Amino acid sequence: MKWVISWFDKETEEHVGDYEVDCQLDIGELRNILNLSENDPICHVYPIDNDLSVCYFEKKIPTKLNLKNYSYFLECCQ
Repeated sequence: MKWVISWFDKETEEHVGDYEVDCQLDIGELRNILNLSENDPICHVYPIDNDLSVCYFEKKIPTKLNLKNYSYFLECCQ
Protein backbone atom coordinates (compact mmCIF):
# COMPACT_ATOMS: atom_id res chain seq x y z
CA MET A 1 0.00 0.00 0.00
CA LYS A 2 1.09 3.55 -0.68
CA TRP A 3 0.35 6.20 1.94
CA VAL A 4 0.11 9.92 1.22
CA ILE A 5 -0.30 12.82 3.62
CA SER A 6 -1.95 15.84 2.01
CA TRP A 7 -2.29 19.25 3.59
CA PHE A 8 -4.49 22.26 2.97
CA ASP A 9 -4.43 25.88 4.09
CA LYS A 10 -7.09 26.34 6.79
CA GLU A 11 -8.03 29.85 5.65
CA THR A 12 -8.23 29.35 1.89
CA GLU A 13 -8.69 25.54 1.81
CA GLU A 14 -6.08 25.53 -0.97
CA HIS A 15 -4.12 22.33 -1.47
CA VAL A 16 -0.58 23.06 -0.28
CA GLY A 17 1.19 19.75 -0.81
CA ASP A 18 1.50 16.01 -0.55
CA TYR A 19 4.07 13.82 1.09
CA GLU A 20 4.42 10.15 0.22
CA VAL A 21 5.24 8.22 3.38
CA ASP A 22 8.39 6.22 2.62
CA CYS A 23 8.09 3.68 5.42
CA GLN A 24 5.59 0.91 6.09
CA LEU A 25 2.79 1.85 8.47
CA ASP A 26 1.48 -0.71 10.93
CA ILE A 27 -2.27 -1.19 10.32
CA GLY A 28 -2.97 -1.94 14.00
CA GLU A 29 -1.18 1.24 15.08
CA LEU A 30 -3.06 3.25 12.47
CA ARG A 31 -6.41 1.96 13.70
CA ASN A 32 -5.46 2.95 17.24
CA ILE A 33 -4.01 6.37 16.28
CA LEU A 34 -6.98 7.25 14.06
CA ASN A 35 -9.53 5.75 16.49
CA LEU A 36 -10.88 3.25 13.95
CA SER A 37 -12.60 -0.08 14.51
CA GLU A 38 -10.81 -3.36 13.81
CA ASN A 39 -13.16 -3.87 10.85
CA ASP A 40 -12.20 -0.61 9.12
CA PRO A 41 -10.32 -1.50 5.92
CA ILE A 42 -8.35 1.77 6.11
CA CYS A 43 -8.89 2.63 2.46
CA HIS A 44 -10.35 6.11 2.77
CA VAL A 45 -9.08 9.57 3.66
CA TYR A 46 -8.56 10.19 7.36
CA PRO A 47 -7.90 13.49 9.17
CA ILE A 48 -4.69 13.89 11.14
CA ASP A 49 -6.13 16.25 13.70
CA ASN A 50 -5.09 15.37 17.24
CA ASP A 51 -1.88 15.34 19.26
CA LEU A 52 -1.54 11.55 19.15
CA SER A 53 -1.78 11.34 15.35
CA VAL A 54 0.48 14.38 14.86
CA CYS A 55 3.16 12.87 17.12
CA TYR A 56 2.94 9.53 15.29
CA PHE A 57 3.24 10.99 11.79
CA GLU A 58 5.97 13.47 12.69
CA LYS A 59 8.11 10.41 13.45
CA LYS A 60 7.36 9.02 9.97
CA ILE A 61 8.00 12.08 7.80
CA PRO A 62 10.81 14.68 7.80
CA THR A 63 8.66 17.69 8.67
CA LYS A 64 6.65 19.15 11.54
CA LEU A 65 2.88 19.34 11.22
CA ASN A 66 1.31 22.72 11.92
CA LEU A 67 -2.35 22.20 12.91
CA LYS A 68 -2.79 25.92 13.54
CA ASN A 69 -2.43 26.81 9.86
CA TYR A 70 -3.04 23.59 7.96
CA SER A 71 -5.42 20.62 7.80
CA TYR A 72 -3.74 17.25 7.20
CA PHE A 73 -5.17 14.04 5.81
CA LEU A 74 -3.87 10.50 5.40
CA GLU A 75 -4.88 8.64 2.27
CA CYS A 76 -4.23 5.07 1.27
CA CYS A 77 -3.53 4.62 -2.44
CA GLN A 78 -3.43 1.00 -3.58
